[in-house]
Amino acid sequence: MRYLALLFLMWECAMSFAQAPDTLWTRDLSLSYDWTSLFDAEEHNNTFVAVGGAYDSAYGRALAICVTTSGDTLWHRLYGAGELDEAHALVKAFDGGLVACGFTSSFGFWGDIWILHLSTAGDTNWTRSYHYTGDGAWDIVRTRDSCYATIANIDATPGNGRTPLLLKLNMNGDSIWSRRFPTIDNAFALSQTSDEGFVIAASTRSYPARMAIVKTDSSGNFQWQRLFGDSINGHMGFAVADALDQGLILAGTELIGEGDMFCARLSTFGDSLWSRVFENTGGQGARCVVTLADGFLFGGDGMRLVRTTASGEVIWNQTYDELSWGQTAYECLPTSDGGFLLVGAGSMGRLVKVGPECAVVTPASPEVVITTLGLDAHLQWAAVDTSVGGCPVSELWYAVFYSPTSGGPFYYHGWTPDTVYTHSGVVNFSPTQFYQVVAVDAPAAVAMELEPGMEMNEVMRKVGGRENRR
Repeated sequence: MRYLALLFLMWECAMSFAQAPDTLWTRDLSLSYDWTSLFDAEEHNNTFVAVGGAYDSAYGRALAICVTTSGDTLWHRLYGAGELDEAHALVKAFDGGLVACGFTSSFGFWGDIWILHLSTAGDTNWTRSYHYTGDGAWDIVRTRDSCYATIANIDATPGNGRTPLLLKLNMNGDSIWSRRFPTIDNAFALSQTSDEGFVIAASTRSYPARMAIVKTDSSGNFQWQRLFGDSINGHMGFAVADALDQGLILAGTELIGEGDMFCARLSTFGDSLWSRVFENTGGQGARCVVTLADGFLFGGDGMRLVRTTASGEVIWNQTYDELSWGQTAYECLPTSDGGFLLVGAGSMGRLVKVGPECAVVTPASPEVVITTLGLDAHLQWAAVDTSVGGCPVSELWYAVFYSPTSGGPFYYHGWTPDTVYTHSGVVNFSPTQFYQVVAVDAPAAVAMELEPGMEMNEVMRKVGGRENRR
């Protein structure tokens, strides 16, 4: 008979599975208008301020609303003269308050670019309008030289769509310079890069369109352009953000078919490192993206959030549109408590506050007992009864992995809802064996889908990538 020369349990907290955060509160913006919309928000002085529009028939006014961190309304304000005015994006002002961008038809011509400086109480400090007829400004950023930059879509030649316009403003909203980009169409997102230049997320003028990203220098001069997606399904870029390694993450939608989320991970020079299509996320696709310490978070149709690893593998996928009213998350704002605020529009403006992302973890010092009886190995460990992020451990089970070497790869052997497990006959075929046990907070039905011999990474994708619905 052969005996186990070395048998022990490796318990790695890093192998814990993240789960989607719970909804803390939801607020629908119901005013004395036919419908409302919200597009962007900022956390400011321990409150959330969101901007959008309030509409009657074909007319509307720009809107700002301030709520507490618990979702209670402190104030709301309307701006404009009632023609058709709308606020699309918001940033904190350098001199206090907030700066919003959008379009106005009340002050000037139809669809002019509109910039508003608001006090902390939502009162108007100053406004600027710029006569570039189109659908106004869609994004605004603070620049490193204490100015603002905004991206707008203005009318091109008749029948030839819209031309993106990059506009640099000083702290008072006065124009410093402007640049047009006639090779692209429908720009909705802007970000400043580490070299103080800018990147613009847009689409091409072709049909079906392709997702486009344009890079400029600090003066807005064109440097390069990259295209993503294909000319069959069509793609449009709605969001862009810096990645942790100074590259970029681009998010948008497939235009043909279901309108699924599409994202592309780019190098600093715009070269594609990988791209992903998240199926069954159709409608508006991805409208926002957040860079996290270990991956990305995408938001879009159905107030849906898709959490991925740094390489784009899905960890969890959840919708927060409980009533299925066709809401779209235009912004997923990271909040100071580690959670997120979803800012949406559909039948009415909506704010959804979700808690921090949760992950099941082991106790600080788990007690592990390993015994052998005949040809069997018996594993026993301390129960997992804690979690991070304040999320309850609801449906807990344990996945057991094995490998004849300490460095792996580790293969799935089986699962148990208990804190004991028997590996039958292991001594008969392996004189040494190494184990890893992973605590999983998921329905047991998920475990039923796993097959012995699957590699640990494959199991993690299968468990972590399931769609959660509450």
